[in-house]
Amino acid sequence: MDVPVWVHGGNTFGLKVPNWYWRLITILFLEKIGQQNVVKKTELTVKLIPFLLGDNTFKRQQIAELYHDLEVHDYILQQENYILVRRLPQWKNARQQSIVKI
Repeated sequence: MDVPVWVHGGNTFGLKVPNWYWRLITILFLEKIGQQNVVKKTELTVKLIPFLLGDNTFKRQQIAELYHDLEVHDYILQQENYILVRRLPQWKNARQQSIVKI
């Protein structure tokens, strides 16, 4: 099974792990929260911070950019101190991809 296309994008600096891995972890966190569910922004941020190097200001800036990217792609909606999971990226398996190519 292939990961959602969104996982392969981005260029976050200061990561302890590869960019694709951090973005995959983010999607998995959002899936755990569930579509149309709300989470406190601080709860999700606390889970993402350990994957970043640097001081807290830098870490929060990188996470804010990630949230912005998720919002631009319509996966989340940020409202004050909360995040609504609007929709989740689609996972594609090899069979679905071969059907599309035909």
